[in-house]
Amino acid sequence: MILCINGSPKPNSNVRRMLETIGKGTGREYTIVDLAKLTIQPCTGCVKCGATNRCVQRDDMAPLYDKIVDAEALVVGGITYFAHPNAFTRTFLERMFPLRHRHPQTMGKPVIAVAVGGDEAEQTAQEIAYHLESYFNCTVVGTLFF
Repeated sequence: MILCINGSPKPNSNVRRMLETIGKGTGREYTIVDLAKLTIQPCTGCVKCGATNRCVQRDDMAPLYDKIVDAEALVVGGITYFAHPNAFTRTFLERMFPLRHRHPQTMGKPVIAVAVGGDEAEQTAQEIAYHLESYFNCTVVGTLFF
């Protein structure tokens, strides 16, 4: 299963349509998670996740950890606000922090970074890709921006 993460707050946004196109194009089962429909608090930096590879906060991020780990690949899409991924996307990326502790959970996982937004969409896609590759040891197989 391909897990697509939609950081756009707009229904039927360009980001969501791009994720649907990628998901369908894989020929595999895929799921799109709309971050704007979830309640995900920011990382507090407590590092209590170090012992279990799971965050101690009880919000809508908790069930996503197993989905991220179990997914064949991730497609993370965000919209560009002020030359960076928007808050929904950035908060999701920060809350992936527990997956990098004792037993890195995303090592080598294929990912695609997707971004939409004016003249800076390419920069946003690169920032998402960098985050996933550098901090979570994912394998970036592509970036797509509009």
